Amino acid sequence: MNSSNHPSPTRTERTNPTVPFAYPFPDNPLASALAVSDELSAALALHGIILPSLGPELASCTTSTVHRPLLELGRVNLSTAHRLTTVLTDAADARKAAAARPYTGEDNRTDSGTNR
Repeated sequence: MNSSNHPSPTRTERTNPTVPFAYPFPDNPLASALAVSDELSAALALHGIILPSLGPELASCTTSTVHRPLLELGRVNLSTAHRLTTVLTDAADARKAAAARPYTGEDNRTDSGTNR
């Protein structure tokens, strides 16, 4: 199943834990699990991390009248676990540093090649 035709989460949905998660395909728990699995796999790949066993946990997607789909993350070697730990720690440190900076009301991004 190609899950690329579901809407990607917005930046707010990705970074704000108070925004409730909505299944990409509310009436199809397996499709939702596949879509979220694809998103997680792509996000991890940006950091050079591959979880070979990542995918839907089929029983949770198909056997219950109350669907609570789960993902299998699988086993990883120590090198992959270390890389994953480094990425998560670096992201947490960056988030803490950003929260500690005083808000100046200015956008810190640079417009390369643009004159104002």
